[in-house]
Amino acid sequence: MRLAWRVPLIALLAAPALALGWFGHQHLSDGLALDAAIPVPNYLISGRPMPPQAYQLAARSLAGIDRRDTDGRLALAQVQLRLGTPSSDVKPLLENAILASPANARAWLLFSETLGQTEEAQSALANALLLAPYDYYLAVPRAVDAAIQWDHLDDATRQLAGRQIERLWDVDILRPQLRFVLAAPNGALAVTQSFAARPDDLRELNRFVSKERRMTAPTP
Repeated sequence: MRLAWRVPLIALLAAPALALGWFGHQHLSDGLALDAAIPVPNYLISGRPMPPQAYQLAARSLAGIDRRDTDGRLALAQVQLRLGTPSSDVKPLLENAILASPANARAWLLFSETLGQTEEAQSALANALLLAPYDYYLAVPRAVDAAIQWDHLDDATRQLAGRQIERLWDVDILRPQLRFVLAAPNGALAVTQSFAARPDDLRELNRFVSKERRMTAPTP
């Protein structure tokens, strides 16, 4: 009789440890998956391009990541987008990420990329610009996506995007990244209009960009 009541008691006492072990194992697995995909997720966040082979390796590493791991799922979604996976296949990943973390600026930014040139895409981009406006790593991809959608943005969203583009110039360490914005469709227009009230800075920016291009141009 004494043994009979001890078994359920032992099981009850062990349950928290077993649950902690299970969740710990899942987080460990997710962490290992992200580690295996490094440096691709870090490069993705900052908007730095990588070769297709790197994205393919990262996609394989991230394929089994837990659906509750928002950062991991965002990394997987972005890798798939860079590999040319149809937006309709990536969109559910991002919708789940937004439901799990509605204040995640990166989730809204990636979501806007799956929506084409639509009002819904504009709204998603506006959310991405409003949330964490001083996020260092999102500054470039937000500015690039805003430039791509520039012709379709309303005035309020253009103002938000313009402040993001201006920040790339105002933060010295980010200045070289302006080349990614200028290389995007509508990039030159977006930069010019963002600095309409700062003509002196725009002239200095043009000189800076010209110098950067000369320095990085291949030697004949």
